[in-house]
Amino acid sequence: MAGAGLIRDLDERAFRERFRCDRLTATVLGSRFGYIVEHMCAQLLTTAFSPILRDFYDFAATVTGPPQADYPTPAVSNSIILFTGTMADSVRNTIEEYGPDRLEPGDVIIANDPYRTGTHVNDILFSRPVFHEGEIVGFVNLKAHHLDMGGAVPGGFSATKANVYENGVVLSPRPLYRAGRPVQETWSLIFDNVRFGSLMFPDMQTICSNLALGERLLLETVERYGAEAVLGGIRYVCDAAAERM
Repeated sequence: MAGAGLIRDLDERAFRERFRCDRLTATVLGSRFGYIVEHMCAQLLTTAFSPILRDFYDFAATVTGPPQADYPTPAVSNSIILFTGTMADSVRNTIEEYGPDRLEPGDVIIANDPYRTGTHVNDILFSRPVFHEGEIVGFVNLKAHHLDMGGAVPGGFSATKANVYENGVVLSPRPLYRAGRPVQETWSLIFDNVRFGSLMFPDMQTICSNLALGERLLLETVERYGAEAVLGGIRYVCDAAAERM
């Protein structure tokens, strides 16, 4: 933003040139991004199976822009503050390592390595790319705490653990769904190591269904306002937040 001038100082032409939409549309889109993440969270709260999600809100949702825009994050859910500072880099690190060129509609990519995603192994990141006319226009993401990822003790909270591997199984970026179909070896890797699979399995399915909801809402936004305006709206929200900071 250096040298670009403050948003409030832009005339209508300069605003449209920078953000590819008018001020009203940019404001509406900013609210729409927040609506998408809160709608995903509200549904997860009412459909989750484990108490850590249903009763303690130990998860977060975000909307993320495409790789060509360097994964900007215009909306983060109003949930546990710990996730706010890690979700942007979690998505960027996960997708870049997996490879954006490998993604296709219906994919869900997951990871939980603390050194890649910023929190402990119980917090699994689920990221779903959103495609419009063959191009990635963004991602919808949920990071959620799961009751157990294996490790030395149930739940992973041991006072004597010496390394991250005693917390539980560490997942590098990998597909959970590919083109809408479950990737069996990923599911097997997880459930060969956890203790509470009967609760984790429906939780993971519920999370993925809420990603599908987020994808539908973001696609509806793109179809109504156009991909260029949506990407401009993402930039506007991030630039406006930077100015407020």
